[in-house]
Amino acid sequence: AEITLFRAPKAVRVVNMLEEEDEGVKKELENGGERIMLKMKPFEIVTLRA
Repeated sequence: AEITLFRAPKAVRVVNMLEEEDEGVKKELENGGERIMLKMKPFEIVTLRA
C-alpha cells in the first residue's frame, strides 16, 4: 500500500489499535518524504503513528 501525506512525517511507526508500540506487530515500512509504503495482505488492518 502507498499513502501520500501533505507533508513529510518525522517518524512513522506501526502500532496496535491502542496506539502502543507492540513487539508482536511487525511490518516492513518504507518512509520516503511525503510517501509511506508498506506491504499488506488483503483485508488486513494496520495502524500507523506518524
